[in-house]
Amino acid sequence: MSSDLTPPVFRWNTDDIPVHHRFDQYVEMVRKNLISVTTRCSDTRGFKTDMQVSPLGRLRVASIGGSAKQSARTRQNIKASGDRAFHLVAGLTNWDFECRDQRIKLNATDLVLIDTEREYASRLPDGFRNHTVSIAPDVLRKWLSDPDRIVGKRLRGDKGWGHVLSTFVDQLVHLDVTRMPLPASVLEDQLGALITLSATDGVGRSEMRKSTQADLRGRIIESIRQRCTDIGLTAAQIAADIGISPRTLHRALSAGSETFGALLLTARSDVAYRMLISPQFDTLTIADIGFRAGFADESHFSRTMRARYGHPPAQLRRTRS
Repeated sequence: MSSDLTPPVFRWNTDDIPVHHRFDQYVEMVRKNLISVTTRCSDTRGFKTDMQVSPLGRLRVASIGGSAKQSARTRQNIKASGDRAFHLVAGLTNWDFECRDQRIKLNATDLVLIDTEREYASRLPDGFRNHTVSIAPDVLRKWLSDPDRIVGKRLRGDKGWGHVLSTFVDQLVHLDVTRMPLPASVLEDQLGALITLSATDGVGRSEMRKSTQADLRGRIIESIRQRCTDIGLTAAQIAADIGISPRTLHRALSAGSETFGALLLTARSDVAYRMLISPQFDTLTIADIGFRAGFADESHFSRTMRARYGHPPAQLRRTRS
């Protein structure tokens, strides 16, 4: 397929640029065509590079290579930039990347997903070559509901779906956008699907598992809070409410060094405390408040409130002001 409306591919290199202007012009070309970053080079007079940026629907595919350099996406760069985007970067050489105070070494073909609204830094060796796909947030979130799970994490490009993704990015770089074999939207979906599949491998799988565990823990705690006033509430009942086994419930809580009993006691104590300090419940006896909060035994109620708040229920009520 071809179209006269297809935007032209941008190609630029330093071959015909005066030596003393090469580095500054490179920084400006990157800013205009890809991203605003603060870049340093130890030998600006010997600096050489080439760049190609191709439009591909709502994607932009870039390939940059050349002399060693260090780049940083600073807070000032972010403020001066336009719309947010995610950049999927695949290196053809080894390079270093830093994000969220974590430094990672990326091997050739490894990938990393960058959020342009986050600060990061990179160190690229002499003779480097990186491919970058700029992705609109709505395109990525169509396939990955929470991209933050893998932002700044190494996605291995030497095996599994990461290898397929790395190869696909390389093919996008060499694609003739004036003779598209498929609609750009199809390629967008293909990229999104491969990123999602790659996120299940290696570090991506670990991060997604942690996020899933956190979500499950949140559901368990919320269910406990909603039903904590039920006398005789059990872990099995909460597990049934959210569609998991009691074993899974206990395993999810133990991952955070928590227990069902402790969370239940905390929830009931919070309910009782709110009732004790509210004039709305002044007509209720201490025993009534304990029972309504889920405590079947008045002495246990008293001991729990003293342990948590430093005073027994009656004194908490008297000193609420």
